Amino acid sequence: MKTIWDRLATALKGWFGPKPVRRKPLQVDWVIPGKLAVGKFPQEQDIDILLSHNIQLILTLSYPEECSLPPELRKRFRHGYVSMPDSRHRQSIQPAQLLRAVEVIHRALSSGLSVYVHCLAGMERSPLVCVAYLCLHRKMPIEEALRWVKQVHPSSMPTPAQLQVLQYCLHKQQELTQP
Repeated sequence: MKTIWDRLATALKGWFGPKPVRRKPLQVDWVIPGKLAVGKFPQEQDIDILLSHNIQLILTLSYPEECSLPPELRKRFRHGYVSMPDSRHRQSIQPAQLLRAVEVIHRALSSGLSVYVHCLAGMERSPLVCVAYLCLHRKMPIEEALRWVKQVHPSSMPTPAQLQVLQYCLHKQQELTQP
């Protein structure tokens, strides 16, 4: 038989303490339709969304301390990691990190795989890497690539410092390709 205290505790359950985190369903925004998508950190409940978009490889740009791909996603999808800092970190993105992420995308797309690129919030690093891919492999001018990524993924906000790293990479590539 329940005491008054048991009934009171049951009635108040959930009023105090942690509340369940509710989040909107994962938004998969296509930079290159059917091939390259961008967004925020996917969670286990997003598997069906990723599968419905035929995502085959998930590229994580966050540090493991920020977020780690859930085990079920690691089982169901190919995955790659190129950790790079966002604007909250002391250090900035290094050209080698940006180029490594772009190379992972290029190899996957060349192999016929569709790619979902994410960081924690999908605002700085993952849009930057998609812009870099468009510039380096689709030969789009940086302003046009940035405008396109912002159009398809409105929360895109690479910082001026991050875009300078991309500009540096583009300048170095141009130097290497000139006779």
